[in-house]
Amino acid sequence: MGARSRCESPTPEGYEIARVLAGTPAESAGLRVGDLVVAFDGTPVFERGCERWQEEHRTETTLTVVREGRELDLQVEIIDIVP
Repeated sequence: MGARSRCESPTPEGYEIARVLAGTPAESAGLRVGDLVVAFDGTPVFERGCERWQEEHRTETTLTVVREGRELDLQVEIIDIVP
């Protein structure tokens, strides 16, 4: 996907995006540093867990993020990023 969240230290509402890599699907979808991911495909993040959705072998997901107090749904392609 091309984004890194703070899975190890979530806020009470969700997972904050700490980094978005240039040229990745995360950037193309409009994901921004500071966005707060509150749902994956409509399911609240704390019902699924951050690592669990990352382990599912899917090609696309809908992330619901909170940005500046507004909820946005972003369609994001899932890819493997080689460090």
